[in-house]
Amino acid sequence: MIIHRVFFVIQVFCLLYNYTKAETLYLKEESNTTLLCPFKSTIHKAQWVGPKSLTAYSDGSYLSNKLPNYEKLRITGNHKLGEYNLEISGFSAADEGLYRCNNINGSTAVHIDYHLEVYRSPRNMSVMNTSTDGLLEVNEGQNSLLSCRVESGNPPENMKWVHNDSILVFGGPTLLLYEFVPVVADHLQIYICFANNSNTEDTVKYQVQLYVRELPYTTIQPVGSTVIEAAKGKDIVLKCEYTTNVKPYKLVWIFNNDTVLSESSEKVTLNDTLYITNLSRINTGTYRCNVYNTVGMGNAEINVLVTYKPELVSNASFVFNTEIGKPAYIAIPIRSFETPTASWTLSSEENLQVGLLSVKETQKDMFVIEGKIVPSTHPHFGKYGISVRNTVGSVHADITLDYTDTRVLTSPMRYTCSTGFSTSMNCFVNTNLYKEWSCVWQHLYNDEFIRSFPCNVKDGVSRLHFEFCNYMDTGIYKCILETPTWNFSSNAELSIKGDIRMIVKPMCLV
Repeated sequence: MIIHRVFFVIQVFCLLYNYTKAETLYLKEESNTTLLCPFKSTIHKAQWVGPKSLTAYSDGSYLSNKLPNYEKLRITGNHKLGEYNLEISGFSAADEGLYRCNNINGSTAVHIDYHLEVYRSPRNMSVMNTSTDGLLEVNEGQNSLLSCRVESGNPPENMKWVHNDSILVFGGPTLLLYEFVPVVADHLQIYICFANNSNTEDTVKYQVQLYVRELPYTTIQPVGSTVIEAAKGKDIVLKCEYTTNVKPYKLVWIFNNDTVLSESSEKVTLNDTLYITNLSRINTGTYRCNVYNTVGMGNAEINVLVTYKPELVSNASFVFNTEIGKPAYIAIPIRSFETPTASWTLSSEENLQVGLLSVKETQKDMFVIEGKIVPSTHPHFGKYGISVRNTVGSVHADITLDYTDTRVLTSPMRYTCSTGFSTSMNCFVNTNLYKEWSCVWQHLYNDEFIRSFPCNVKDGVSRLHFEFCNYMDTGIYKCILETPTWNFSSNAELSIKGDIRMIVKPMCLV
């Protein structure tokens, strides 16, 4: 029986001239075949030569009886028509080799060659690392190899890996590799290796079923959430859930790249719950759960946002100084989990120029509230407020707008007088901005009020005169300018030197 390779078409009945290329025929052992000599001639008889070394086999119908395989050979065909074909029975490896039919076509020598070989089908196919029942274990996400090996046949076989009727890779002979990265969907899928070197013989195949060892598939409850919002002071519970066909041995909770909980165990189930109580701002961040098994690591993460109403960064008083007609620029630092809004809270004053408030982020969760106040009269100085709000609540910032221009000034601020002598204190008073005002001097000693004196202002100066200084004059003298909306003051200190004397003296105001 002649076995043709899949990709060759043999034409032996066409008339060939000067044909020298040998056609290879693969024959099964113990099969019979007839080699056709296409050169028909009644004038010249065809001659057959064969292995080994193109030994003479026949001349016309005559067959040499000295051939070792003489009993297996026969010249067939209609000799009257010039047909001389070579028949071989019970083909074996001893019959392999080159066979040639020679003849004369006119004046030209012609021949046709046949190269005969024993056909062998591929056999003993195996796939590396498979179990006896054809199961191959692979790890999810790791490079894996389907390695199919076969004892090669003759002619060499073509090989292919097939999955779901689709050819994954084509090659051969002897060895065929298919490299891939398994996913969970490949678990228990069937892959088949085929080897074939004939279009008439059965294909050799080997079936493999994949067992994909899975990474832990990890989720954090509630599933589907990427951010959990929780109010400051509340408690939350994060639960890490996982599925895999390979038992995990370790579970780790990580917060902002720092490990906060780790458990290693041979138990089937690991403790997977993270409790966070009395939430504060520092609990805002990313929480990640890592689950480990012998395949690798699976993880999931969730962001926790602790919500709280805006907070003042500083407890210090917010005092801003300016003058009439000049803007005071306001800047209040605020902490908030989200961008807040800000608005003025103040009593209405005609012609007061209050600028719009803006909110600028300086860093994560830190903002500054900016604005300005432009006072046009003295009543515009005093208390203001800003309300800062987010979705949780609000905070109020009290602001004091103070006047920077000097209204009252004692100069010098320290006086010394010897007993029995005289001295005067000077208080410079600016009353140009006020229609209504009054002025008074107050005497204090150790922060206790002693007495008061009228304050007469002439050319912007009030003078407090001491005719005969006495130890009872020792203390602080406060010069006070009183207006309907605001009081201004400046202090001077008087020290007495000398003996203690009881002197009754008038005190003059100039």
